[in-house]
Order: sequence, then structure tokens, then C-alpha cells
Amino acid sequence: MRSIFLTLAGALLAVSGCSRARNPMAVRVPADLVASYTVTFNSTWSAATHPLDFPTSAHFSGLI
Repeated sequence: MRSIFLTLAGALLAVSGCSRARNPMAVRVPADLVASYTVTFNSTWSAATHPLDFPTSAHFSGLI
């Protein structure tokens, strides 16, 4: 029974992967569009706000 299931599952994956039909709902977006984002970071974690859980030598990485 398991081998039949695996055979059918493999055949289904093979057939669905070979489909050349395009999704009619797909929207093509021009590649030259630019997206801009603004991120605001509020650092409220400190020894004053978390006296029992604040590690020594705490710092933020260069990424932030």
C-alpha cells in the first residue's frame, strides 16, 4: 500500500512540475521598480527597565 502511495505521489509531483500553463491571476511587475522602507527601532531594554534580566556588557550588533 505504501509503495502505491509513493508511486502516485511521485507521478503527481512529476506531472505538476512539468506544467507549462501560466497562472491567469499572476501579475507581472516590472523589474525596475524600487521599494523603500523606513524602520524605527526604540531601545527600551536597559538595566533600569529590566534590573533582574539585563546582562553585563550588553550591546547591539553593528547591523542595528
